[in-house]
Amino acid sequence: MKNLKILEQSIMELGILIENAKQIRKKLIEPLMPLTAYFVENCSLEERVIIDSLAMRYLQIQDMLSNKIFVRFLEVVDEDLVGMSFIDILNRLEKMNIIKNSYRFRHLRDLRNHLTHEYPDRPDMRADFLNQAYDGIPELIEIFDIIKVRLQAIKE
Repeated sequence: MKNLKILEQSIMELGILIENAKQIRKKLIEPLMPLTAYFVENCSLEERVIIDSLAMRYLQIQDMLSNKIFVRFLEVVDEDLVGMSFIDILNRLEKMNIIKNSYRFRHLRDLRNHLTHEYPDRPDMRADFLNQAYDGIPELIEIFDIIKVRLQAIKE
C-alpha cells in the first residue's frame, strides 16, 4: 500500500509537470520548430530561455518516468525487481504494453543524456537533439497516460 501512495504522489507531480510542458510546448516552443543550427547559435536571450525550457521539461519528464514511476509501478503490480537492470525493467514494461518498444525508450533516455551536454562547437548536434526532444515529449506523455490508466484499473 505504501508503494501505491508513493506512485500516486509521483503521478500527481508528473501530471502537473506534463500539463505545464504541454502549454509551454504549444505556445512558446512550437513556433520556433524545427530548430536549425543557425538558429541555435544565433538566437536571442529570450529564445535561448525557451529552448532551455524545452530541454529542461524533457529531462524532468524523462527522469521522473525512468527513475521513479517505472520502478514504483512495477512494485505496485508485484513485480520482483531484485537484480533487474534498467534494460530488464524496460523489457518488462514492453511485455506489459506500457511502452511500445524498449529500444525506442532507450533512445529517448540516451537523448536525455545528450541534452545535458552543451556541445558548444556543434550547434547542428544541439539543434538535432532539441528537435528530437520536441518530438519525444508526446511519446513520454503517452507512456504516462498508459500508466495512469493501468493504475486506475489496479485500484478498481
